[in-house]
Amino acid sequence: MLLSNVVLTGPMGTGKSTIGKLLSKKLNCKFYDIDKEIENFCGCKIYEFFLLEGESSFRKREHKIIKDLVKKNGIVLSTGGGSIMNSKNIPLLRNKCIIIYLYTSISNQINRLDNTTDRPLLKRNKVNKSIYNIFKNRERIYHYLADIIINTENKLDLIIKEIKKRIVFFENH
Repeated sequence: MLLSNVVLTGPMGTGKSTIGKLLSKKLNCKFYDIDKEIENFCGCKIYEFFLLEGESSFRKREHKIIKDLVKKNGIVLSTGGGSIMNSKNIPLLRNKCIIIYLYTSISNQINRLDNTTDRPLLKRNKVNKSIYNIFKNRERIYHYLADIIINTENKLDLIIKEIKKRIVFFENH
């Protein structure tokens, strides 16, 4: 039984949603994806919400959903890549949560996001530069918040095993 909430954070294209779904099955707990929760609440896709309401409104909605979800026990939560940029989210995530920073190389992110059309912060004709700038602006915060750091360039089953092992160790020490 998972004692803490597990929060997956990191830049877009690092596998937070994919890993979160698989990890929650292995841990036998509920999985929540912040972006999906926002889409369900608002009834539109994230990029549409950005176009209609702007990033500021998106971050406020994201904060409210994080605030509600971290009240639950023993969940796996995939945050949006920019969730950590809102200073109000940091104490919420640090309280009874194990924060796992998922990372991959920028070139791997670019490959994973190459055909993506629904990422509002990616400038279509400048994907490489957008990813680099976002990473540069957030990397220090990801490292600062992380209880566990995981490279996602391995096979999924090995990544899940490693995360599960580190969670068990973290909860027992």
